[in-house]
Amino acid sequence: MNILLTRPERQSRRTAARLAGLGHSALASPLLKIVPARWPVPDERPGAIFLTSANAVAGGVPDILLDVPVYAMGRASADAARRAGLLHVESLQAAGAADLYEKAAARGVRSALHLCGRDLTDAAVPPGMTIRHVMTYAAEACPLSADAIDALRGGKVDLTLLYSSRTAARFASEVDRLAIRRGAQAVVLIGPALETVIGSGWKDVRIAAMPNEDALLAAAGLLCERQGVR
Repeated sequence: MNILLTRPERQSRRTAARLAGLGHSALASPLLKIVPARWPVPDERPGAIFLTSANAVAGGVPDILLDVPVYAMGRASADAARRAGLLHVESLQAAGAADLYEKAAARGVRSALHLCGRDLTDAAVPPGMTIRHVMTYAAEACPLSADAIDALRGGKVDLTLLYSSRTAARFASEVDRLAIRRGAQAVVLIGPALETVIGSGWKDVRIAAMPNEDALLAAAGLLCERQGVR
């Protein structure tokens, strides 16, 4: 299958390599560019660190935080934390930030530093937990590439994978701006919240059972393609 990837460049490269191993072709057109931000080193050591995006540690982590327990939302964020040098990382299969907080609270976490992007969505905090949100990156909007536009207009994209609410909104906006017919496009969403963001009129909308790439690719029917299973 021919897959359009819209996530930031570094993540798109990894996903494209994975899809190639499964026998698929991928065209990357990042709709967001990740720009690391300068952020203050905390005065006090937090009880834990929360990660809901691998991008949050793309610019590195101060040494003072390297031995703080990390609770990451999914494997990709956990892997990024380990690459950044964080020593005690646990991957939690959470349905969002609020679910991550609840799961960490059940493990006794009462204070935490949430390393996050500029456009973090508000999430409920469990009673008795204190969270300090620190912006470590910004995601700047990008237009669809010329190659992606040609592929979408020419019917050469079987599925477009959408990994975040902001990317979904950006994709819908670009499709409408360029007068690309929604009814000819199939999209796969990493969670049900994106369905409201992207709106109606698409040829097909599939939704991952959990907010991670394995579930997204499973919803797309891509994981077993090489073995002939659809």
